[in-house]
Amino acid sequence: MPFDSSSRVELASLARLATPRSGRTAARLGLVLALALVAASCARSSGGSGGLAAQASTASVSISSAARALAAYDAFLAAYWDPNTRNFFKESDHPLNVTGIQALLAGQLYSDFWWEAHLLELTLDVYELTGSAADRAQIDAVYDGFVSMPWHGWMLNPYSDDLGWWALVLARAYEVTGEERFRDRAAAIFASITPFEDATYGGGVWWKRDATFQSKNVCICAPFALVAAHLYSWTGDPAYLDAAKRVHAWLGSRLVSGDVVLDNVSGTGAGAPVNVQLTYNYGTWIGASLALADATGDPSYLADAQGAADHAMAALGANGILPDEGTGDCAGFKMILTRYLLVLARRGDARVAAFLEANAASAWSNRRADGLMGEDWASPAPSGSILSFAAASAVDVQLQAALASRPPIASSPSTTLGPFYAATLPADRAVLQSASLATASPGYTGTAYVLGLGGGGSATFTVSPSVAGEYTLVFRYAAAGGDVPCVVSVNGAPVFVFSLTYPMGTTLTFPATPAAGDWRETSVFAYLPAGSSAISVAPVSGALDLDALRIAPSPAW
Repeated sequence: MPFDSSSRVELASLARLATPRSGRTAARLGLVLALALVAASCARSSGGSGGLAAQASTASVSISSAARALAAYDAFLAAYWDPNTRNFFKESDHPLNVTGIQALLAGQLYSDFWWEAHLLELTLDVYELTGSAADRAQIDAVYDGFVSMPWHGWMLNPYSDDLGWWALVLARAYEVTGEERFRDRAAAIFASITPFEDATYGGGVWWKRDATFQSKNVCICAPFALVAAHLYSWTGDPAYLDAAKRVHAWLGSRLVSGDVVLDNVSGTGAGAPVNVQLTYNYGTWIGASLALADATGDPSYLADAQGAADHAMAALGANGILPDEGTGDCAGFKMILTRYLLVLARRGDARVAAFLEANAASAWSNRRADGLMGEDWASPAPSGSILSFAAASAVDVQLQAALASRPPIASSPSTTLGPFYAATLPADRAVLQSASLATASPGYTGTAYVLGLGGGGSATFTVSPSVAGEYTLVFRYAAAGGDVPCVVSVNGAPVFVFSLTYPMGTTLTFPATPAAGDWRETSVFAYLPAGSSAISVAPVSGALDLDALRIAPSPAW
């Protein structure tokens, strides 16, 4: 069926937008042109009182937003994606001359821990738009690249919200892909956060897992409620629903005033709310409210979401365009708000869909020649380096505008969460090299302990987790002669060790103990595949007595 003149102009525009720079982009152009054929054909054949021109115009907007989104994403990948490490560079002019693990750990090269969670969200949005095998493979690449890097250290991160963002995106990744490893890791991260909910300030979850800055923030409490709602939707376990409702209610009582979402409660006594309004707090409050509306059928939750969305669209930013909230972490906040505005738009709220389109169009109109956009969607993108988080936020609103008229592909499958492996292995069950067993010191776990394990010696334990994942390896030992540096290996590969006290690398230091038989514990995090694995500990120098190895799925905080 032939196109009318407006459709022909639209297709010419699409070709200019998606000029192929790679095989991936060429494939995208084919996909978008196919969408154009379908949409234009439907517009011409449907007829109706609205008139052909109006319908063709609607099809044209939809086609344009999809092409724009994919062109923006491909420009983003060209600037930030490192296919060798499968990580995203932090800056568009990433300093390739920076080398060495300490430079990487200092955050000079790759995107920050929690930014990567949102870059995975971006990748999921692309796959929702295209459904292509290449974009499905990219989901795995982003996740596998992140966890393969030595600095990711799930459970060493002291920020509850950093972990909450990962639990949230992995819950979504499970619903989109059906991969159980995403489900299991989301559940494990959520379980590691739950101890940090308590009655201080009347409830809520601590922002940090230490005492350096004590506050309870929307940025952890709302994602916590959202993840709990996901887990409830999969399992039907009422404990998850209770957790989501409880923390949501606390947020509503302490950090939401009418339709205004504040930032945190901190200070002494009952604490005081801090009235800072940030887009990402509105986003997660909207998301948690919508999730609870679905879980309970209670219309008050939907009213919470709609009220906050209306306020955010009307009061944040100017002229209907969301604000520039600054650089650093703040540069990507907007993509979290627009992510949950998309959920409302997909429920038929045309006002929200139009708002997303207006913001996407404004950001796109201010792009650079290389297709990158910055944190200010109302002004031309800066000529210098642009942070990946800022650029990703502007790309994601393109995708969200294109997705607003489409149903989500994610589902809430019914599932049972398999338990992670946990075990305690006495040292008398290890295979020893250049070491022997003894019983002289009391309080050991099994029938004996390893005496004087030193340089040139090793103890190797065999473990058999049924679920692959990151585990805590906890060694019970005594080292009366001083610190003992050791190499811990899994299936022959040394484990990378994070430490705030000792140098980071492949050596785990067993700190000195006051005396023999004064058993202490030290731990390291390691990925264990499903099935049999050999875990060995080999001192580099000095000697220690080794009592047991304990395997746990979450940190011993």
